[in-house]
Amino acid sequence: MKLQSLKHRDFPYERPDRTWVCGRKREGEPCFKGPNHRGVCPGGFACQPKMKGYRYLCARSSPAGGPCEKGPNPDGTCCLPNPVCQPELSMRAKRGRLVWGAIATTLLAFVVIMAAGFGLAFISPGPLSSVHADIESNCQSCHSTMDGGFQAALLNGLNSNAIHDGQKCLRCHDLGTHSFAVHSLSDQFLSQEPETRWRGTKHAKLACATCHVDHRGRQHDPRDVSETTCDACHQTKIDDFNSDHPSFTDYPYSEFTSVAFDHVLHENKHFPEQSTPFDCLSCHQTIDSGAMGTITFDKSCVSCHAQDIKGLSQSGEPGLLVWSAPGLDIETLEEKGFNVGDWPPYSDLTMSPFQRSMVDVSEEDLKVWVSIDLLDLLDADDEELKAIQRVALKIKKTTFDIQQQGHLAFRNGPNTLDPTFFGGLPEASFKEAAADWFPRLESEMELWKQGKQLPAAAPVPANKTAKSDIAKPLENDSILGGDDLGDLLSDDLLGDSDLSDDILGGDLLDPDLSNVTETNQSPAPAQSSDWVAEGGWYQRNEGLYYRPAVHRDLFIKSWLELLAHDRDPKSLKKLFSEKSPGACIKCHGVRESENGSQITWQPKTKKTTHALTHFDHGPHVGGSALACATCHITDPDSEFLDSFYTTDDKRLSNFAPVNIDTCKGCHEPGGVRRSCLTCHAYHDKTDVKWAAGQPLPTAAPQ
Repeated sequence: MKLQSLKHRDFPYERPDRTWVCGRKREGEPCFKGPNHRGVCPGGFACQPKMKGYRYLCARSSPAGGPCEKGPNPDGTCCLPNPVCQPELSMRAKRGRLVWGAIATTLLAFVVIMAAGFGLAFISPGPLSSVHADIESNCQSCHSTMDGGFQAALLNGLNSNAIHDGQKCLRCHDLGTHSFAVHSLSDQFLSQEPETRWRGTKHAKLACATCHVDHRGRQHDPRDVSETTCDACHQTKIDDFNSDHPSFTDYPYSEFTSVAFDHVLHENKHFPEQSTPFDCLSCHQTIDSGAMGTITFDKSCVSCHAQDIKGLSQSGEPGLLVWSAPGLDIETLEEKGFNVGDWPPYSDLTMSPFQRSMVDVSEEDLKVWVSIDLLDLLDADDEELKAIQRVALKIKKTTFDIQQQGHLAFRNGPNTLDPTFFGGLPEASFKEAAADWFPRLESEMELWKQGKQLPAAAPVPANKTAKSDIAKPLENDSILGGDDLGDLLSDDLLGDSDLSDDILGGDLLDPDLSNVTETNQSPAPAQSSDWVAEGGWYQRNEGLYYRPAVHRDLFIKSWLELLAHDRDPKSLKKLFSEKSPGACIKCHGVRESENGSQITWQPKTKKTTHALTHFDHGPHVGGSALACATCHITDPDSEFLDSFYTTDDKRLSNFAPVNIDTCKGCHEPGGVRRSCLTCHAYHDKTDVKWAAGQPLPTAAPQ
């Protein structure tokens, strides 16, 4: 087969950009030259003969037919004249004018329709969903190209920016500080994820309209995203949940556990001891988000743990030592000239962590104070004794300030404590304790202020040589001595007959009183700690104590948070151990953070990473035959409690990982829905914020 030749000598090339063509083209005999760019036929001849030697030769080109047979006239003119024709528009020009005419007609119709009042409905691709129906006539609420009105929309229609449109979405939908990042996660988190998990870069910005589409009718939910949308970014493609989805390795137990509730011990030991059935729903209930929440302490834990808070389940002092006159070897201090004034000689208490936060002493002096035996200072050198003297005087100075100023003195301490840290401290209790420990405190502080040496401790009164916090019963000879009491009763004060007949006998003796037994006598005085059995302050010898009685005690909570924030683990452990009054640390953990340690008060803390997986317990537990143990199986070999009493996030679970086969039993082909969005959310957190009754802003995002 011989192909068509495209050589310029054999093929007449028609230029497609020409607006006009020869009028005789329709007859099949167009002139080779054709009209000019203005549509004028030049006429003329078929060629311009050339002279060669003494003859004229035809110069017509091969595409135009080649040299003619007759040849040029004798005078050198072409023998084939081109008669003048009426040029016509080329096919391309005709199509162009038709297109431009259609565009002009369309624009004119568009302007007329938009000006008529129903233009927005005309150009709308469809009704909005029911959740956006209120803004259907306010296009600029979502479309940034409409911010300047219809005229601006005509100019900017081809310059629409999806990210700018997404900024308008954020006026109602709060997606956090990383709204347009992948899954609304920070770069810090995304940098920990392998790049191979995504197609393309994981740091690209994604507009809202990438996944969420509207104008599909009132019944459409913009949150419904096609699974193909997920596959567009994720490398791992899951076509079928039952065959392609990976197993659960640690879900949902990788998050931080805030309360030390050992399910294995409670199920197998504590609940059987109380003859109480172990029912998960007695402590847990579903909340609005579909998560399983925890019932409050007062409704679930108080029946067993109220005694822990009051200190009744532990041996030892039921209250916390808050303020004290610590034990000191006063005799040695005075012998070596380091007087501290009046000081209880029988105290064996230590300086409480509360006092360390209040008393303004140097680190060097405090180090000496805690490293030496304060009850035996015979081997201490003068520098150590001087440091101990400074600390002791600072304790007295702070005690004097509190005695004089009350709660306001807490604002002047080294930690500038708020008065709420001692908000329940009664004035009478503290002043009585201070007067008992330091009888001449005011005069001693005046001498110390003047830089004078304090006197030696005053002799201890005879009635304070032994420790007791209750009044001793009087002995028989303690008032009159000797046989005074016997003489008093034996003497006839009222006369023999009066005493024997009128008072103790005869008709004056009420027969009902003769049967009075010992059980009707006055009860023995209670110890000071028992006197405040329902919580409060009490003094025992050289210590002032606070006894908690209720859950969420404000005093203990404030001090726990202060010691945790200051990263004072020794004081925290010593003061608030799991066996101390209040027993807070028995159940609540301590967690490290950038701002210091934090006490995890709430039974359910915020997730430490992100919440892209959700599980709605409502349809799985409420009204179904599923029990909690269907998915949550306890692990008796778990070292949950050992891992809980640490300050890091690496805590073990009481349960084995959930088996994915449990889910596949219902989420199977033809069964319960099993799309990606059934269990996974795109955004880390979504809170819809809507100002009820307020119009949506229409200004362009700044």
